[in-house]
Amino acid sequence: MEDKTHQEKPSLKLNSNDYLYLLCIPTILTLLIIVFINRSPSYQVNATITLSNIESFSSIKGKNLKGLDRPVRRMIRMQQRLMLSNNRTTQAERLATLKSRSFFESYIDSHEVKPLLFPKRWDNEKETWKSRKRGIVGIIRTYFEEDQRKVSNREPRTFLAVKILKNKFRVKIEAKTGLIYISSRWKSAEIGEKITNEIINYANIYIANQKRDTLEKQIRQTNLLLEKSQPHSIRRFLNANLTAYQHGLAFNDPEFNPSFKVLIPAYAPEEPTLRFPKLRLLLVLIVGFISTYLWIMVSKLRKFDKGLQQKNKASLNNSTSSVTPYTSS
Repeated sequence: MEDKTHQEKPSLKLNSNDYLYLLCIPTILTLLIIVFINRSPSYQVNATITLSNIESFSSIKGKNLKGLDRPVRRMIRMQQRLMLSNNRTTQAERLATLKSRSFFESYIDSHEVKPLLFPKRWDNEKETWKSRKRGIVGIIRTYFEEDQRKVSNREPRTFLAVKILKNKFRVKIEAKTGLIYISSRWKSAEIGEKITNEIINYANIYIANQKRDTLEKQIRQTNLLLEKSQPHSIRRFLNANLTAYQHGLAFNDPEFNPSFKVLIPAYAPEEPTLRFPKLRLLLVLIVGFISTYLWIMVSKLRKFDKGLQQKNKASLNNSTSSVTPYTSS
């Protein structure tokens, strides 16, 4: 007769308690993660800006084309069409400036923001960078380190500051309205307000400087061409371009003709903002659900093995007690 214990199989069906575990444990784990993420208050600083109108460098009207040769007029019209088609490219370049590494490096080099980005490594009383060595060694090194060159070596590198700023800022563009929403998250609302407004203002200065360099280069090249002997029609074309370049240079003022117009400046929020990273929380829910399910299955298998061992032990005891001991006559 085949042993009945070998025919028994573990029951892996979920009961009401198991479903309760699957619901409660991942939820509690997610709530704990939310509390851990928001253990220190953070403030979200927002600003709204828009792009200002883009002027064409060679805005030559039709009356200025009279008297020019046909190939020259065709070349000028092609240049004007090229300028108009590049307007969107220029807008994209302005938006790319807000995210470029060179822009953030220039801002960090021209503004004293590293102490604000690395507050734990900055000594406000001595106005120097703290030693990276901790404990007694750090105290001794800070006390005896008088050489300014060594002190400057403690300053955090620029690429670390750029990484922090790029990770803090988010730029979102609304295609229908052309509005640009800038958001950043800071532990100090006042510092976030200060740096956000500074970056927007500095973006106008940075783009104006780039535009000025381009115009000055074009003016120099045009003057070099005018110094050479050119046909009268070509000289009229160069003079028209030179006038347009000089006009653009005269109005290249970031204060009166900014690249970005500020609609809503950044301000310090009064209350902190809770963080809910959706992807991370979804990952925690999935991992928590799978881990809880595996824990339930392992518990059922262990419970089945334990019960099976007890049954085998009980059946073994019953079989030994039913056997009559042999006695010799």
